[in-house]
Formats: sequence, structure tokens, C-alpha cells
Amino acid sequence: MPSSSSALDVPLVEVICSYPTREGLCAECPALLLLVYQHVVAELQAGRRAVDVFRGTSRQDHLSELLGVRSLSELFEHLYPLSQSCTLDESTAGSQFWRQARATLEAAWAPPHDAKARALLTQVRGQPRFRFCGPRDAETPGEGYPLHPVSLERALATSKRFLRTAMTCALDGSTDALAGRQPELRAVLQLAHLVPHTPSTGAPPRKEVTPEGISFCMVSLQQRWWVLVNAALERVLLLTRAAANGNGNTSGSSGVTKSLLWQLLAVLSVLDTAHYVFAFPERQQDLAAHHLLARLSEVGLVYPLLSNDRKCFVLSPDFLHAIHWHASTPLSLTFNHHLLRSVSGVSDIRREDTDTIITETNFRLYAYTDDADLLNILNQFAKLEEIVNGNLHCYRVTRDSFASAMRKGITAAQVLRFLSLRAHPSMLRRHGEREENGDTTSPSSAGGASSSFTFSASPRRRAVAGTCGSTTSIDAVSTLVVPQSFCDQMHMWESECRRVVFEHHVVLLRNMSTEQQKAVTAYLIDAGEVDAVAHAERGYMVIREEVFERLVAPLLR
Repeated sequence: MPSSSSALDVPLVEVICSYPTREGLCAECPALLLLVYQHVVAELQAGRRAVDVFRGTSRQDHLSELLGVRSLSELFEHLYPLSQSCTLDESTAGSQFWRQARATLEAAWAPPHDAKARALLTQVRGQPRFRFCGPRDAETPGEGYPLHPVSLERALATSKRFLRTAMTCALDGSTDALAGRQPELRAVLQLAHLVPHTPSTGAPPRKEVTPEGISFCMVSLQQRWWVLVNAALERVLLLTRAAANGNGNTSGSSGVTKSLLWQLLAVLSVLDTAHYVFAFPERQQDLAAHHLLARLSEVGLVYPLLSNDRKCFVLSPDFLHAIHWHASTPLSLTFNHHLLRSVSGVSDIRREDTDTIITETNFRLYAYTDDADLLNILNQFAKLEEIVNGNLHCYRVTRDSFASAMRKGITAAQVLRFLSLRAHPSMLRRHGEREENGDTTSPSSAGGASSSFTFSASPRRRAVAGTCGSTTSIDAVSTLVVPQSFCDQMHMWESECRRVVFEHHVVLLRNMSTEQQKAVTAYLIDAGEVDAVAHAERGYMVIREEVFERLVAPLLR
């Protein structure tokens, strides 16, 4: 499961929207339908339309109507049609879909204290999840025990510590930082290829920075958490499959599927975990939910505790980073507690430009930082030239330094996105001023390799030039704020280096007929793993090793 896979370059909701049976998943889990609705609204507010990979194909369904709306007014016309213009039969599948969408939204819009109305969002296949079901517990699903602010602060501190450890291990190319502890976290990091696997021969593990590991450290906070969550999901499937085989189940099926885990993630995202703790289900009670919470605790996102002698869990606010890439997580509560308990009162105040980078057209980089991890990342693709005043590090990107980075698996898009994510506030303000003035010569989208493609923010997202808020309107995940000439040169160097490509963790299928290629592709599409096809030409296909071993290899035995 390499992190370079395109499946990890998009948020959970886009993975759901490209799944073959997506409408059925949303029908079983209202929280998942709410997630898709929020995605559509966010795209419309950003001046874009949601992408629907099934639009105009035989797989087009009623969810395509939701993804295909062009405006918020059109969306609400579907949700609440006027009686005189409503010509559809209420018994049709389309009407039932929009009726379910209305019920889901009304449950989400219910007051927070109205647990009975919001109980619909906790259901998966008609059964409420993460609820206390003892004889003295409330009958309404979705209710939890009040959460103490200290527990939330501890959960947040735990998740940040785990993420820091994962980055340290990825940059070191080993799990030496774990010092023999946390074997579960080591397994997660190896499953995500963030560190090399331990040899089965008993030899000491090698220390090597993997392409997935360096990519993990260069992407946004949201993508880093999604990589860890996705690895946790894969670990759930591996453990449940192994347990089923150990119990004599010849099919190896435990009823736990990736689609079910996606539904449970959606339920977790709608629970009021900022104010309540919820039940940690036992294995016999809910196998999938139990394993999911246990595996999320291995990456620091779930903080188990006892409340009233009941096993509960606190969900770190960082969890929403993995699910909603543009979410505003409730971090203010824990931050205020930390600030109030600070001895000096100003120890948490730091400069705006700390840990940021200025990128110039002469390929020089100026990093205002003392962060060893950030400097380690810069050393992967740039050469250090000078250190000024101890915290200003001057780098230069050269053809040789970038070629060395390419050999490590670093791409031009990753470098440009990283420099945009770490852009100095002055660069963000200049970008905002160019957008405000309608300058179309600004840098291109992070996903575009062509220098002729330019990004233009929607009017509602443009900031007022020169204001402090101008930097917050730039979405560095999808927008490049580095100089255009720098982007062009990086892509040119990449084209030169990519004349021959070497890629790890893939399997080559040779001597395949056209019918066999179509059959394998259709099988992977139905399994939701079409992104595993790294390359295909007449006569052969290249498939990700993990997906081949899990799905294709059993068919060949």
C-alpha cells in the first residue's frame, strides 16, 4: 500500500465517490451520505463542481444527481422541491434517494442536545454503533458520557506525539526511535512502507529512507493522517482475515470489509466527540468497530479510557484532519487549557514566519526554522549554502540535487507542493494580491505538470490584498504559490530524469491478451482497487504488489 498511490492523494469522500456500489453504501450509512453532501457543498462554495467518475457511464446512479448539481440553489430544489413543480412519483428510486438525503440533513441540523433526532447518523445497516447498551443506559443511540477537557487534551497530545514519531521514523528510514516499544505502530509504519520491512531471515533490519516515507513527510497534515488511517484500515483487514483463517474459516471472511470500515469512519466523524466519550465495543459485540478503534489507537487517534467503570474512547480532534481535509477541528478548547497552564504566559507565542520557506526565482530557498525534520526534508532535494543567525538556512536547488531526490522517489509535484505548504507569509500575501488583481500568470495548480495551466481562485475565496487574513484564503494543498519559472524548471528536470523509471512494490503481468487485461481491470474496479494498476500496455500490466497478493494471486493458485 504505497503512499504514492493515487488512492492516498485524495480524501476519503472522493474514494467513496469512485466506489462501484457507492449508492448502496450511502443508503446503509446516513453519515456517509452526509459526508458526500458536505463535500458537494464545499466544492460549490469554492467555485468548483464535485467530480463524478461515473457521470455519463453505465455506472451512473442517483448519487450522480447530487454530485452533478451546479449551484446551491439547484441542490436545495432537489432536496425541497416546490409542490407544484414536483412531478416525480414519490415511489421512484430517485425520490427515495432525495427523501433519505432530507432525513439525513435534518438529523445533522438537529440541535446537539437532541440525541434522539441525531441517532440516525450513528446507524450502519440499521444498527446504531458506538453506543452504550447496558440495562441502565439511555435507550437513545448516539448519547455518550460527558467528556472532561483534560481527557480531550491528552488525546490531542497523544495523537501529535504519534505523528511526530511516525515522521521521525520515516526520515530516519528505520524504527530505531521506537527503541523496541510500540510493535503495533512499527507494523503500521511497515504496512504503509514508511520504513523498510523487517527481514524474515532474522537479519537486522536495514536503515533506508523509502520513497513513501519521504513523501509522507512532505505532504499536508491532512494527507499524513489519511496515510496512517488507511494503513490502520489495512491492518484491520489483515488481522480479521488471519483470525478467520485461524478459526477454520476456509473462505477467510470475517464480515469485516473495507467498505464497512469506511462507513464506521463516517459515523465517527459525526459523533460529538468534542463533548462526549462513547462506548468502546467489545469484540463479541461489534467486531469491525472494535478492531477499527483498536487500530486507530495504534496510530494515536483513539484514546481509550474508563468512565464509570465502562470502557470508552476519546477521539482526537486530529481525526477530522484525516476525514475532512478542509475541516476546522475543535482545537481551541485544548489550546486554551494549555495556554492557561503555561508558566510564562508567552511561551506559546511564536513568530508567524517560523518553520516557513521563501522560494526565489534563482532557485534559492530561505528556511526560517530550527526544526531538524524540516531541515532533513530540505536536504533531500537542495544543498545547504549558508546559515545566518542560527535559524535562517539558505539552500539552493540544483539539477544534481534534484536528480538525487528523484532517485529517492521524490517528484517535482511533491517538492512544489511542499514548498507551497511551507510558504512564507509574504509569498502568500503576494499570491493573494495577484489573485485580487486578476493576474493569471500566478503559479499553477499543484496537480498540473504543465506550465501553461494556471490557477484562478474563485471570487469568494479571494482575500483582500494586504490584510492579515489574506494568507488564510490560500489552499496550499491545491495551489502553488512558488514562482512560475521555478515550477517550469522543476518539471523540465523531472522530464529529463524520467526517461527511465524504476518503481518498487509492483508486479509485472506479462503475455496477457486483451480479454485478460479487460477481465483483470473489471475485477479490480469491482473491488474498488482500480488505482492499483500502475501501468498497462498491450501484452502486459503493472499492478501494485499489495493488491496483487491480496486479490489477484489467489485467483491464479
